[in-house]
Amino acid sequence: MKVTTDGCLFGAWSAAHISVRSPGTRLLDIGTGTGLLSLMIAQKHQVHIDAIEIDPAAAAQAEANIKAASFGERIRIVNDNILHHEATNYDIIVSNPPFYENELIAATAAKNRAHHSSELLWDNLFAVLSQKLALEGCCYLLMPYKRKNDLNNLLQREGLFASKFVLVRQSPAHSPFRIMVQIQRQFGLTMEEEVVICDEGENYTPAFEALLKDYYLNL
Repeated sequence: MKVTTDGCLFGAWSAAHISVRSPGTRLLDIGTGTGLLSLMIAQKHQVHIDAIEIDPAAAAQAEANIKAASFGERIRIVNDNILHHEATNYDIIVSNPPFYENELIAATAAKNRAHHSSELLWDNLFAVLSQKLALEGCCYLLMPYKRKNDLNNLLQREGLFASKFVLVRQSPAHSPFRIMVQIQRQFGLTMEEEVVICDEGENYTPAFEALLKDYYLNL
């Protein structure tokens, strides 16, 4: 699967907001794909990462990617279904999960696993978050904006709370198409922000560049 701009933005935003409280901090990356999120976070933080990927070919690619990184020794790639992964009590969970349910599917099984949630329904995903997140932990998710109501309903069902929403627009003229959300167990105020990827001239905005400058070579 190709690395996407919104995936990179989410990885940089997550890395910027993660708080590492101890050298033993444990992070779970659900559906790691190429290992992008794990690598971006490991570049910034001394954390121990379990990166779960159900697709064998994607898991092999992620393994190759982390071996090529000088900080990859802190990442463990696990080729498994997250529903079968027994470890719990993670301090941090990150995920860019499959977006689509009951929509047109792709021609290949690999693309369907990556983009459609038949292998990991949102009902199951949020139950996993509730089961595996430590009491004082935080979770970071990238979601499609059009499913914000589903997101809120599932959080309420699992006793989780969105402490921050960041709406993502492609440009000032576009409607939001993604939400980056920070989740915790403790109830509190919800902050809502916005980030725009490109300006009217199709150049990256200062806010986007500030987040991605340590990852993109040409910023």
